Amino acid sequence: MNIRLSAAAPFTCLLLVAALDPALAQPRPGPAPEATWPAVLDAARKEGSVILYSQQVPAVLARIQADFAAQYPAIKLEVQRLSGQGVISKLDQERQAGADG
Repeated sequence: MNIRLSAAAPFTCLLLVAALDPALAQPRPGPAPEATWPAVLDAARKEGSVILYSQQVPAVLARIQADFAAQYPAIKLEVQRLSGQGVISKLDQERQAGADG
């Protein structure tokens, strides 16, 4: 299985998480994700890494990391595998801290 990441991949992951928590699924004001993607990439390049919180199995996460590295070699993808409510709790913490972008 070959996973191809597109510009919308991080937003797709967020949508999957939002499906688990209706409070996260509420629309947020602001520009469409496509309009902000170049700024997101610039910020990630400056920081040097991004974090993916996921419940996926390690084999899937390894493929995602490999494909991400191929498409965005200047940005390291750090993976934190969390289970159950851990993903929602972590996203809530980052949102409250203003670190969710």
